Amino acid sequence: MFSSYLQVCHLARSMLARLRWVHSRGFLHRDIKSANFLIGRTRETFNEVFLIDYGLAKAWSVTKEDGSQVGR
Repeated sequence: MFSSYLQVCHLARSMLARLRWVHSRGFLHRDIKSANFLIGRTRETFNEVFLIDYGLAKAWSVTKEDGSQVGR
């Protein structure tokens, strides 16, 4: 499926971006594994990465030293 180092790097960056997006919305996925990442196959979603299975997800928040809050 992936024939080059650049394709693998693109996939890894896309997976991390999806995870970062979930965290930025104040959730921890808590079930990260290859089976929970899908890659689009249609013209509209070709090579787009999707993160699925939020059954174990949990809302979270952290207060930074400057008093700002990250998460929920």
